[in-house]
Amino acid sequence: MVRMGIDIYTKKQILEEVEKGTSYKVIREKFNLKHSSNICQIIKNKDKVLRRFQNLDTPFNRKTLKTTKYENIDTGLKQFISNCEQNGLQINTETLREKALEIARQSGQYEFRASNGYLTNFSNRNSIGLIPPDSFNSEDSNLDMENLGEKFQDLISNIDPRDIFCVDEFGLYWRLFPNKNQKNPDKFCKLGQDSDERLTIFTGVSMIGEKLPLVIISYDEKPLNSKEISKLNVSYYSDKNSWINQEIFKQIMNNLNEQMRQENRFIIIFLDSCSAHCQNLNYSNLSLIFIGEDSNQPLNIGVFKCLKAYYRMKLCRKMYALGESKLDQNSVKLFNVIEMLSYSWDNEIKPGIIVDCFTQCGFYQAKGINDSEIISDNNVSIQSDLENIALSFKKFYPDISMNDYIDIDENLVTSELYDDEECSIESIEENSQEKKSKKDAEKVQAINAIDTLKLYFAKNFTDDLKDILANLNDLENKIYEHTLNQS
Repeated sequence: MVRMGIDIYTKKQILEEVEKGTSYKVIREKFNLKHSSNICQIIKNKDKVLRRFQNLDTPFNRKTLKTTKYENIDTGLKQFISNCEQNGLQINTETLREKALEIARQSGQYEFRASNGYLTNFSNRNSIGLIPPDSFNSEDSNLDMENLGEKFQDLISNIDPRDIFCVDEFGLYWRLFPNKNQKNPDKFCKLGQDSDERLTIFTGVSMIGEKLPLVIISYDEKPLNSKEISKLNVSYYSDKNSWINQEIFKQIMNNLNEQMRQENRFIIIFLDSCSAHCQNLNYSNLSLIFIGEDSNQPLNIGVFKCLKAYYRMKLCRKMYALGESKLDQNSVKLFNVIEMLSYSWDNEIKPGIIVDCFTQCGFYQAKGINDSEIISDNNVSIQSDLENIALSFKKFYPDISMNDYIDIDENLVTSELYDDEECSIESIEENSQEKKSKKDAEKVQAINAIDTLKLYFAKNFTDDLKDILANLNDLENKIYEHTLNQS
């Protein structure tokens, strides 16, 4: 028999009911508790429960702005910005970073690094909007879209943030490699047939940054290494067009409803009304709220973009280190693609990124939480993450826009039938290369060995598989960094 624990949010709600004078019997029924001793134990540990709740890394617990010990740098940057504005000069994040480092050096503060976290908090403290260096601002394209927080304010304001979710899907050309024609989708497309080279990826996130496991939809009913794929933190479905359909959607929702039932939770889910999202479904622990296509959806204004950026950065580093400029059927395997996506989703998409997206959509404002209270302790945001990835990408491909590379399949159809148009493939210009040196050969062998190890452990291990794959990813990153330093 599995013993289900009581999460910190439920304990906080139980304490509130006790303070209201609610009887133990009513509390047991409301929270599905078997014994009154559970309530007594929570009351006994009241101080600990409240302390843990206040220390949670969620923005609705924050009551004050985070200060900085580098006040002199703050002052110098504000003066610098004022001078730029007076002279009609435009500044971006990188310009501000360079100026901050200059002030720190002049002051002898050599430990100061001008991190993205510092710059994000500086802009929040001083209400400054910065222009990112590679045009990654997701807000510009969404200014005219409907604000979900305003539209559903009455609903959002009365529900625990942990029980408010958004779900959606996006399409991905999983073997897509950057070239100079990325601005022209007709010239920068894919290998082979559409369904062979495309995945649809479905997932969901909560208002506090909780992530549902990825759902991968591919054309292949029986993919190679399917047993190993089943050990990853993903669900796999097949469709002849690699699209989500009503049957797959129903299965996903049924599984999620069962999960919420076991956790004794009732959640609301915001999702668009595409043809694959059935609107006539009723669940015991889910409430589906359908929104229009002109609504600002947290997943679509930044979360999916960050996931695609992390995945494609991994793909580029792998190909760069292998010395391959032309993709073929053996360069990238589906298992490795799903493993990279799963690793990025579980480990690199931080709750702060998700919170940032919900904030931009007005969800926290709908709960009466103003912007100055929405600052995450982990100092992450959509903009800072995308800027970091863009800087890494430019080390490999200085003449190619990371933004265009990420967005090339932004409008890829994921659920409706359409006529495929043939796309020509133009690979990256190949420089003539001499024979690989012994070190190059060893490097290729090392990367292939790591891929083999990932597959071996996925085949033979279940316990600690996540930690094993994380360690192998760390080794892979060291090879990429070493390759870049040598180039």
